[in-house]
Amino acid sequence: MEGKPTHNLPRSKRSNHKVSKTDLLDNIINEYCLKRNSFHPKNPSPNIFIGKLELRMKKYYSKLYNSTIE
Repeated sequence: MEGKPTHNLPRSKRSNHKVSKTDLLDNIINEYCLKRNSFHPKNPSPNIFIGKLELRMKKYYSKLYNSTIE
């Protein structure tokens, strides 16, 4: 088990050693590199927050407008 990463092993098979800061940083960098490759900037992501905000604002102003007329 020496030299092999233990983060993929079940908890019972992991060795009981302290994780050094360099090991922790290496794990973070490796995970970042894996996720970085799945980013596609040409595909626009749906902005769900703005869509819901626009819907709430339309409802708010509709209610506000209708309440002032009555």
